[in-house]
Amino acid sequence: MFRQTRQPFFAANHEVGFHQVIVDDVRETPKQFATALFNKWGIGSAQTNTGVLVLLVMGKRRLEIETGTGIEAALTSQWLADMQAKDMVPRFKQKDFAGGLVAGVRAISEHLAAAPGESTSAAPQGEYRDNGTVVAQP
Repeated sequence: MFRQTRQPFFAANHEVGFHQVIVDDVRETPKQFATALFNKWGIGSAQTNTGVLVLLVMGKRRLEIETGTGIEAALTSQWLADMQAKDMVPRFKQKDFAGGLVAGVRAISEHLAAAPGESTSAAPQGEYRDNGTVVAQP
């Protein structure tokens, strides 16, 4: 089963291509699937690379958030991990998957709206976290 929503929203004077996808299961790792889907669909602006994909893989009980390189400085892997743990995962544990997705989208939207045009984050681009631990990219 495959469900998807597409929501463009505006933050820091830039349109952000935003997709939410829920699948029953995937053959590869959820991270590999998210990266491949993000690239295949070309999520976000080609000029600014400001796309966001939220992927929920029900069979593996995994949540992945993939971002374009143009938005990584505003949505750092640490901020995303903290937001997931605080806003999304508690709702998922209560089987409120829609509420968890809505809470995540709302948190991302509010965070981007409050972010300055240029990020002052010192986090390296492309950093990937698995359960809060920095790991090498697959």
